[in-house]
Amino acid sequence: MTDKALTEEILMPLRAGLKRAVDSYQRLLQEEIPPDAKGFTAYHNACKAALMHIALLMKLMVGSAPEKADNEPDWLELAKEALKPETEENNGLLFS
Repeated sequence: MTDKALTEEILMPLRAGLKRAVDSYQRLLQEEIPPDAKGFTAYHNACKAALMHIALLMKLMVGSAPEKADNEPDWLELAKEALKPETEENNGLLFS
């Protein structure tokens, strides 16, 4: 197996996981925020966990990604752009 094929084999599940994590986070944002303290805490923790999962996957992808071809989408930039409003609210802590 070539280095490129091995790298792609490693990145493929990370890309799929990143898409699922972003989709999950977006679904969380569509939910009604619970008015009670216990429900709000659970909701808040779920959002934080989703964001940390996204951040970890992105860091793993950056460390594993080969040079991208000119016609290949920049998945990391697309994910960062999709999450930009949320990270701005958190002072950019997601990608630091």
